[in-house]
Amino acid sequence: MEGYNFADDSEEDDWREHERVQQQYLERRQREQVWMETTDDIFVACKAGLYPRVVSIVEKNPESVNLRFFDATPLYYACMAGHYEVCEFLLERGANCAEDSYDGDRCLYGALNDSIRNLLRQYSQRRTVVLSPLGTDIAKLEKDLSSADITIEVGDESFPCHRFMLAARVPRLARWLRPGGPWAGSARVRLEKPTTAPAFEALRHYIYTDVLECPAEDANALTELCKHLRLRKLLLAIDVERLLLRSVPQTEAHRQRSHTSTSGKVIFKMYPAGRKLPEDLGRGFVLHSFLADHTLRCQGKQFPVHGAIVAARSSYLGNLLKDSTVQNFRDTKTIHTYGANILHCALMFLYTGGPGCDEVLLDSWADDQKAREELLALLDLATAYLIPGLAQWIADCLVSHGLLDRSNVWDWLSLNYSYESASLRKVCFDTLGQAMAHDELSGVSIEPLVEALDQFLEAFCGDDAVEREFIVAEVREAFVEALPLEVSIERRDAITDNFEAALGIDTNP
Repeated sequence: MEGYNFADDSEEDDWREHERVQQQYLERRQREQVWMETTDDIFVACKAGLYPRVVSIVEKNPESVNLRFFDATPLYYACMAGHYEVCEFLLERGANCAEDSYDGDRCLYGALNDSIRNLLRQYSQRRTVVLSPLGTDIAKLEKDLSSADITIEVGDESFPCHRFMLAARVPRLARWLRPGGPWAGSARVRLEKPTTAPAFEALRHYIYTDVLECPAEDANALTELCKHLRLRKLLLAIDVERLLLRSVPQTEAHRQRSHTSTSGKVIFKMYPAGRKLPEDLGRGFVLHSFLADHTLRCQGKQFPVHGAIVAARSSYLGNLLKDSTVQNFRDTKTIHTYGANILHCALMFLYTGGPGCDEVLLDSWADDQKAREELLALLDLATAYLIPGLAQWIADCLVSHGLLDRSNVWDWLSLNYSYESASLRKVCFDTLGQAMAHDELSGVSIEPLVEALDQFLEAFCGDDAVEREFIVAEVREAFVEALPLEVSIERRDAITDNFEAALGIDTNP
């Protein structure tokens, strides 16, 4: 053992151990890097800022942008780690960032820097809105090539369109499509103003949806196209939007992505003020009869209609217009079941989703009895012709024109069992709840209303305990909602307990 240096041997062992641990660490980091670059875990990819991997995962599964891991979304991880390009890509693909939502607020407060916060606010202001039934149906026409009756050529590309939609939304195109105009009777035309295909596609999308999206590199072409077609209000909205977005940073990823890709840089996704689609379609229904391809006849009156619009809004009427077995003379169908005024109102609703229908029934509002009869006939038509949203408009009219109150609520509620209208059922329960709340707060006994409800349950529910329970629950909910906020929780509980006790329901099971 003489001459053996214990200190040197210990240091050498420590050094070897250090090298071994370091090598294990490097190998583990390499394995982690390989795993992250091939992982299908979008949360890992977003946190690491692996832009190509995020793109690949989202392309395979578009719904992954709003997946949840505990209380976090992929956008939250990208914002927290400060990966601007990943954040922008997720937003473009539909990630939720609405300021009033839990996910949006969390991303905003968890963002690493101000540039990401500004990006979130920009997209939050342009978040997708839920389309109305009218907007949803008309948007489907954009992809319905079978009903398109004109094709517009722009460069080397062709765009199938509907003459009525072009005329209703763009007044200058309406003049070109009129008899004697340059496009009258032509099935294929070329746009005389040189423009790019993406610019025209953006305008076409706006015509059908009221939503304007345009790639950055085609924004100038879209502006020139709007000037050529004299769309002054839309042009002003575009200019304002571009001014607001000039401060948005342009990353290298933006410049590399083409406008033809599904993830292309969009300079704006906007909903121009006014939402002109219902107004334009209603005006087109009245003014553009020269583009109608069908006519509905009722009580001696004729209503020129546009088959593609009617078919998109009502499957029954769409099939009726195509049915050659129905009484037909030069594309004219005769309606015998309903009056001309009722049919006119229904057609106006098909085109506008509600605006303008009041004017059709203007002579009826002065006479409550006549108004109720026409609304009842319209409700029957909505059920028979499968027109979505019309029953809701009828229910709103009953309330706004004072045609539904405690004196006739039971009659309208009874009709619900004939037409199965959820909208009518809801406004009836709301009316009943408001009447109960008014009596309760005024010191008037609600027993007459409760007795009437009990009689209604006996007449229409019988031994159906489930339906009876549902109706009682809906009335109780409407009753509580109608009470002012000043009413304490204890008093609310006492009121509902008394209400249920009056109906023979045990409040202390």
